Amino acid sequence: MTVISKTGTSIFRFDDFEADTRARELYRRGIKIKVYGQPFEILLALLERPGEVVTRDQLRQRLWPTNTFVDFERVLNTSVMRLRNALGDSATTPRYVETLPRVGYRFISPVEVVEGEAPRRAPSVAAIEAPPTPAATPEATTGATTGESEAPEEPGHPEAVPAFSLEARRMVGAVLVGATVMAMVVAAGLSWGGWRRWQHAQTQLDKATGRVSFKARPAIAILGFKNLSGRPEEAWLSTAFSEMFTTEMGAGETLRVIPTREIAVMKASRALPDSDKYAQELLQAVRSASGAEAVVLGSYTALGKDSGGQVRLDVHVQDTSSGEIRAHLSATGTEAKLFPMVAQMGAELRKELGVSAIADEEVASLSASLPDNAEAARLYSEGLTKLRGFHPREARDLLAHAAQIEPKFAIGHSALSAAWMVLGYDDRAREEAKKAVERSAGLSREERLLVEERYREQTKEWAKAAELAGALHTFFPDRVDYGVWAARMQTLAGKPADALVTLQSLGQLPPPAPMDPLISMTEAEALQELGKLAAALQAIREAEAKCRAVRATALEPNIVLEEGNILADMGDSRAASTALERAEQLFGAMGDPNGAARALNKRADVSAQLGKLEDARRMYERVVATYRSAGNASAAVGVLEEMARLLESKGDTPGARAAHAELVSLQQRSGTQMAQAASRQRVLP
Repeated sequence: MTVISKTGTSIFRFDDFEADTRARELYRRGIKIKVYGQPFEILLALLERPGEVVTRDQLRQRLWPTNTFVDFERVLNTSVMRLRNALGDSATTPRYVETLPRVGYRFISPVEVVEGEAPRRAPSVAAIEAPPTPAATPEATTGATTGESEAPEEPGHPEAVPAFSLEARRMVGAVLVGATVMAMVVAAGLSWGGWRRWQHAQTQLDKATGRVSFKARPAIAILGFKNLSGRPEEAWLSTAFSEMFTTEMGAGETLRVIPTREIAVMKASRALPDSDKYAQELLQAVRSASGAEAVVLGSYTALGKDSGGQVRLDVHVQDTSSGEIRAHLSATGTEAKLFPMVAQMGAELRKELGVSAIADEEVASLSASLPDNAEAARLYSEGLTKLRGFHPREARDLLAHAAQIEPKFAIGHSALSAAWMVLGYDDRAREEAKKAVERSAGLSREERLLVEERYREQTKEWAKAAELAGALHTFFPDRVDYGVWAARMQTLAGKPADALVTLQSLGQLPPPAPMDPLISMTEAEALQELGKLAAALQAIREAEAKCRAVRATALEPNIVLEEGNILADMGDSRAASTALERAEQLFGAMGDPNGAARALNKRADVSAQLGKLEDARRMYERVVATYRSAGNASAAVGVLEEMARLLESKGDTPGARAAHAELVSLQQRSGTQMAQAASRQRVLP
């Protein structure tokens, strides 16, 4: 018997699967299968002792440390169910994992252990849609289980359906998930001038109740700038000015500047226009959605190349409570020197708002946060707009070009990594994330932590990512998005109970923070990992209710999708299918084809579980077509692989061969020898 420790570097091979113990990844015929966390650890425990019984108590000792209290029976049953889904296995007629009722499990397929060898991966399909460039482009739950008797396993899912893991759901939806929409009509608004009075009242409350608090920072929102020139080719300046002012005003960490990605989601949800001034009703909407006491907005006129790229910028600061114009500034500069113009205006705005000036040592980090080259700035700004507008393929091309022009721009590489990630190209995403870390030395403390945290996500070092996200939450406890992200990473790191504690702390923030739908959504994900599916369903429905109450429509599709996933895990296939169909429609209405494909893919899984193979086949075909149209070839390959596996397990050999042939064709378009090798690994009968 060969026993491999959790820190070993062996490869387990069985049938056409490979389990990489170092990367904690599972592959089938070179294609990565979405399984992680506890299901993967159970798989390793079984692979280390093939043919032997691994008892439920041994699994409990391996998965949960001493004095950790979870609903063990339910969590273990759910994890085994997910593992079987990933393997295409069946509890009634197992090929890999055999159940010994009330005792444990046994791995019954032959296992080969290979030391010091990398897993055999299928070729990257990045070349299919890669941008043409001259250079390479880059568990705090109450009530421990008694363990007296084994709870029945969840309703059977014997079909070969992929496990739609939390990792997959979160990573693919990074663009929206990373954006926090906080909206709640506040009964008594807080004016900019009343901020100190609110702080004093909170201090007195803390003393009276013993609550641990912190010094909350005044918040402002950079809402964007109206393009008065009317020329579409100058629209990028609005994004550029917004990014620059956000960076400028956030320097020194004395103001809480609402992140531009949150502003984008808020404006999309509430149809807020670019304008040089807002009416009182719109200001109240911004205030209730973000908690901002003041907004920065304005307009610009770009005179074009004939003028030498001259730009006139007018900036207003409005109090969101009274509507009063607190400051009005104007400046003229050129597109080639936008940052100096914004830096000067930022210094004046700080003076007008009574905020301390930026220290000399922080000026250098500001310049490192933005591209120096005007063309790189344009490409980067346009790329961000495309990424936030669900056009990752166009975003990738623009951001890759910007990175070529200005290769030392760390934030640009991080944004390019996000585009590759949404498109499903993990290797490219890791490569760009690593470049961002290597170039991040000149950034501010906050940005350095963000860049490295994103890199650790790409390398799936969840514990390290959780540590970095936790540091951001500690340094900036008034940022709901950092708290939510820390909780997500804690769940991915196998610590959902810690995630619940983190989320609980967000409920102590001043309004409207506790009404953020993402707090409840992330709570649902943590509860799901703990096996508390009923509580998870309640939390996700609370998130959906918050979305409706605060009109956070941009987040609703992901929340409804998660509801469908939870219902599917609970075995309520009919309700799951209804929720998933609604999620697909919501994604479609938002113009997010990748999101719609994810929802439809899960609908196909549910139909397959119900034995509706023809319906599932048609849905899978639509998913593949959508992914290919959106440029997400990697996701298309994965769906074809699962489709072929499903049809084969059901005895539909012609259908399985057709799906496999399309998969091989898509792989071979990459033109690599690895694709040809992968296509010969297995030939369907």
